[in-house]
Amino acid sequence: MYAELYTPYTAECSVALVSFGLADFTGIEIRDALCQRWSIVIKALPHGREGLRASMAFFLLEEENDALLSALKTLVEEK
Repeated sequence: MYAELYTPYTAECSVALVSFGLADFTGIEIRDALCQRWSIVIKALPHGREGLRASMAFFLLEEENDALLSALKTLVEEK
């Protein structure tokens, strides 16, 4: 099981939106689980690759980012 980052690595080609996917999950599956289980609202990618698009704005707390990563880790471990 792995995560794949779709957002470009270079700062010149990216913004505060991070697109990624998890192997063996659709974006909608992840989105729904995050919302139902952890009250995390995130957008499924509307086309192409299966995954999510997270807005990582500067005003987010580290704890909010950690909560997302922890929830994603839990989903992967349960699969």
